[in-house]
Amino acid sequence: MKPNSSEPKWTLSTPLSTLRDISALGFGREEALSLCQLLADNTREGVIFLDRQGQVLMANATGSTLLGGSRQSIGKPINQLLQAMSPDGYQCRVEEGLFERLCEGETCTVALSHGAADLYLIHSRNLQSKNAYAVAWLRKLNSPREAMLRAGGLDSLTGFAGRQAFENALSQAMERAQSGISSGLLYIDLYHFKVINESCGNDGGDELLKQVAGIFVSCLRGKDMLARLGSDEFGVLLSDCSLSGASQMASRIVKKVESFRFRWSGQELAIGISIGVVAINAEGESANQLLAAANASCNAAKKSGRNRIKVYHGDARIKARQETMQWLSRIQKAIAEDRFILYAQPIVATADISQQHHAEVLLRMRDEEGLLISPGEFIPAAEQFGLMEELDRLVLRKVLAFMSDQKGEQCYAVNVSGASLGDSRYCDYVCKMLDETGVDPARIQFEITETAAISSRRAAIELMRELGARGCKFFLDDFGRGQSSLAYLRDLPVHYIKIDGLFVKNMLRDAKDYAMVSTINHLAHVMDLQTVAEYVESEELRDALEKLGVDFVQGYLVSRPEPLKLN
Repeated sequence: MKPNSSEPKWTLSTPLSTLRDISALGFGREEALSLCQLLADNTREGVIFLDRQGQVLMANATGSTLLGGSRQSIGKPINQLLQAMSPDGYQCRVEEGLFERLCEGETCTVALSHGAADLYLIHSRNLQSKNAYAVAWLRKLNSPREAMLRAGGLDSLTGFAGRQAFENALSQAMERAQSGISSGLLYIDLYHFKVINESCGNDGGDELLKQVAGIFVSCLRGKDMLARLGSDEFGVLLSDCSLSGASQMASRIVKKVESFRFRWSGQELAIGISIGVVAINAEGESANQLLAAANASCNAAKKSGRNRIKVYHGDARIKARQETMQWLSRIQKAIAEDRFILYAQPIVATADISQQHHAEVLLRMRDEEGLLISPGEFIPAAEQFGLMEELDRLVLRKVLAFMSDQKGEQCYAVNVSGASLGDSRYCDYVCKMLDETGVDPARIQFEITETAAISSRRAAIELMRELGARGCKFFLDDFGRGQSSLAYLRDLPVHYIKIDGLFVKNMLRDAKDYAMVSTINHLAHVMDLQTVAEYVESEELRDALEKLGVDFVQGYLVSRPEPLKLN
């Protein structure tokens, strides 16, 4: 089934079969329906009889129950009685034409009032015949886990729920809280996971995450839910649980982790975690706000040391909620009022800074009084509230519109957030905008941070390959700050390495930073990649970078960011 571009994709599976038109056997309409009813009443699946337009004629007992009752369903089109299930476990609208696509052999996972089901269709070969009928089969999935697995909502590494499915479960827990049924939320972060990941390699890091997830779930009750929220972050939803009970569960998990030793390639490593604890009650927070509160308490626990727990209490939660909600409102209003503007900072040849090769596009926000707000203030809030995909598309749309009106071969690089990197629709959006504006793909470049590229390595590689085939170029930004690894760099089809500015600006005063810049530059050139040094603010620094053979520089020595003058 092909959803709209704005809708999540549905899981597809194989249809059961296609039956011959039973009228060929000589049965009349009543006889045929009686025979079908006899068969339907003796199967566990939901069976719904449809006419050739896809309207419900009748259903067996199971089918009637799954549709919400026969009185409400008879005579209605099947697509109006069902909700599709997206990969994250959410319900979403079923498109018009469901019946026609099912007749072509497609299937989908649908959400029901009491769970989810796989939907199949058996139909007459010739649906134009006045005697044509169809039968829809609904096979109810046995558990939320099976439903998410069918819909693609499970984390591929650990096998537990992903972030969106977890947020959906949080929303449902909040609804239950309005009826007085409290639940608990744990936000768990692995202590210094990046260090372990570097020492053990990517395979070792993956194995650690799977084993740790196993530890967490071994402590939980059958009705609790574990999810992987980020590269090394997990969430636990404790159903029907008080704040005290959630704290006790957190303590149980910490004790289990303290006794655990991770063994890999002859190494034995002790690990640590930090846990934030939040009560889910009738105060009315959104799922995002609950996660923000839990994440804040987890960060507070992390500052206290290894294997610490921090409980988030009401006053702090209210203050944090008010502050974050203000940013949410401000960002949404700025988008609606077109108060996001683009700046550009040149990237020039190190040997001759008058040669401008390309420029990095930077985003700024104007407040209600016209004052500029730096990305450092609004980007964290945009990431927290899931607005980065919208901002990334806004930047791309604006810069391509600007480029389409400009003459010359000037190239511009736009930043891609981790959220867009994980959005399978972003690549299609880029291609669509390139086609609409007519901009040469070789003139548009994309900057992806090292951390985002490694955290979403498969998605990054796929995006780079697809857009690279069209001529787009890629920068690996902030290289050296995150999980630098030869294996990662070898696999990513990038064209430029941007050496992290924290090393560059101190390299003349710190021998270690100088060695880092030199090593990264040499490594990149061995791999046929070009290098860009950030934060270059003096001729002395530029001279040192030229001697090292760094290809390009960016910084205040060349130019401060200047506004792009959009029409």
